Amino acid sequence: MVDVVAALVWRGEAFLICQRPAGKARGLLWEFAGGKVEPGETPQQALVRECREELDIIVHVGEEFMQVTHAYPDITVRLTLFCAQIVSGEPRCLEHAALRWIRPEEIPQYDFCPADAPILERLRELDGARAGSLREMQKAAYQNKLDKGFNVTDVHKEFCLLYGEVAEAPRGNPGRGFAGGSPAQNGHQPRACVRKQKWRAAKSAEKMSGFSP
Repeated sequence: MVDVVAALVWRGEAFLICQRPAGKARGLLWEFAGGKVEPGETPQQALVRECREELDIIVHVGEEFMQVTHAYPDITVRLTLFCAQIVSGEPRCLEHAALRWIRPEEIPQYDFCPADAPILERLRELDGARAGSLREMQKAAYQNKLDKGFNVTDVHKEFCLLYGEVAEAPRGNPGRGFAGGSPAQNGHQPRACVRKQKWRAAKSAEKMSGFSP
């Protein structure tokens, strides 16, 4: 079994992935930056070295995110993924065919090395849970504004701009807000709205609801 380390590096809502060179095993599949742990190295030291050699960056290695074991036809690897932060440099292709910053919902658009499958599934699960929490924050913030006496039409328009949820004032009971389901289910007439970044939505919801996620 070969010990391999990799880096989970975030930039905003996106994380870094690398495409393996065509001439190597599992060529042109996508993976996390990293490589084998050499004799005499700790996993953290190996990851710092690999990121420097592959991407020309210096990283700070944080806590372990996940460890998986996978048997390929030619090798069995024990892959440890660490959370990492770039402290110096900008990633560039020194060994890989390409680099990408992708969001968790974009994972299905890329063909990854099979060993990464459990990690990618976990990332998508965490992203889905965070989206659900954000939805609850939005609902609480919406109702909080109504409870404070803000004009319902103004609140509706504000939430459309922030979250792309609704665009017209609710019909019927104005206090229904987000309760009970989608805007259409709540008696709202949906209109095409531009959805903003999740971080902006979270920050806005935090300010309006008075609590942090």
